[in-house]
Amino acid sequence: MNSSEAKVGRREFLQKSALIATATAAVNTALFPYSRIAGANDRISLGHIGVGHRGAELDGMVAQT
Repeated sequence: MNSSEAKVGRREFLQKSALIATATAAVNTALFPYSRIAGANDRISLGHIGVGHRGAELDGMVAQT
């Protein structure tokens, strides 16, 4: 059996997965603190779906105000 064909045991897989998940969470917390992330209500100002040409006109009116 080649080293590339070696099977990974369940315990080893779970240990490595937990280590990777912990490291990823630590990096994300350090790089992207939640206080700097805008909330959903702060990011979306206007949204509409499938309103056609009339929607484009209304969008223009809203942009002027």
